[in-house]
Amino acid sequence: MRRTYKHKLIPTKTQLRALEETLETHRRLYNQALALRKEAYEERQETLSWYDQKKWLTKERKGNPWFLKCNRNSLDATLKRLDLAYQAFFRRVKKGGAPGFPRFKGCDFFNSFEFVRDGNGFRSPIWEEGGKRVRFYAQGIGQLKVWMDRPLLGRVKTLELVRENGKWYACFSCDLGDAAVPEPRFEPATGIDLGLESFLTTSEGDHVANPRPYRKGLAHYKRLSRQLSRKKKGGSNRRKAKQRLKKQAVKIRNRRNHFLHCVSKRLVTDYGMIAAEKLNMQGMLKNKYLAMSISDASWGRFIELLKYKGEGAGCCVVLVDPRGTSQLCSRCGSVVKKGLRGRQHDCPSCGYSEHRDVNAAKNILTRGYMALTEPSGANAGARGRVSREPSR
Repeated sequence: MRRTYKHKLIPTKTQLRALEETLETHRRLYNQALALRKEAYEERQETLSWYDQKKWLTKERKGNPWFLKCNRNSLDATLKRLDLAYQAFFRRVKKGGAPGFPRFKGCDFFNSFEFVRDGNGFRSPIWEEGGKRVRFYAQGIGQLKVWMDRPLLGRVKTLELVRENGKWYACFSCDLGDAAVPEPRFEPATGIDLGLESFLTTSEGDHVANPRPYRKGLAHYKRLSRQLSRKKKGGSNRRKAKQRLKKQAVKIRNRRNHFLHCVSKRLVTDYGMIAAEKLNMQGMLKNKYLAMSISDASWGRFIELLKYKGEGAGCCVVLVDPRGTSQLCSRCGSVVKKGLRGRQHDCPSCGYSEHRDVNAAKNILTRGYMALTEPSGANAGARGRVSREPSR
């Protein structure tokens, strides 16, 4: 089991220059290796592999002081990154999708490099009880100070240094081994209906408000974007305006991630089983009227957090077919047609009246129970009747 811990770096001015130089060296290596691949295919119809480019790098390092200064395994990881981009390109072509041929990386589109082995290029930090500022070693950069709010669990395998909006972060990938997984628990259980009016609604009737971080920060983002468009290209003022725009985008992303982490953590702690909808995000984003709001809610990211947090907390997360959950009556199973504007569920057959999202969450919970008891239960109930509410 692998887990990645991301911590903020506190570099000195000299170390900051060394980080920027190392990153630029890796970027130029990536672009140079891509140019060699394109040239070999266009002129000689040859396909260079990762191993071919590793041999080329061995010769190139002898006459290039910048490559010689960097860790060899780290440079190999950058070549592997290019190789993976090629593999993804051929995979998309084979499936008939958009090709997306690997591109040359500009300064703003290459923001990380990796050390692939602890003890070869970097030494992992030693956590001290009560200490928050811990030092670790990285070749060519020196002793880096890192702000650690929690210790690293397991054995550190790889290190990735990432630049985000002018700040640097260390991502330690740790091998937890055969970590003790808590016993799965199935009670209490809940169904959640994801929406735009409320971010989610539980089958107990609890509503979590939709924070809409992008909508709330959109006016400021547009203003900064207009300021950027008026600046002369290549000037220092344009560079400063671009940094301000990036900073605003990072703020929006951080607010969204904080909200998603808090809600997912609370759910997996309070419940033993969570039933959620298996949404087709790509299809939903084709709706030009709701695409921005759906992207702002980030339901796909939320489901990913639910699943991985649930594994560590012993919470069972079940994804069910969402078709018809808003139209079926959770009490008698009758189909009650309603449009998107209809927010109340009123069943003419049994007289059951409830908020539309609460009724849908109860149907999702029912299908979640069916998915646990039957192998094909995840799709069961999509068109059929629900005879009774599940006992809790």
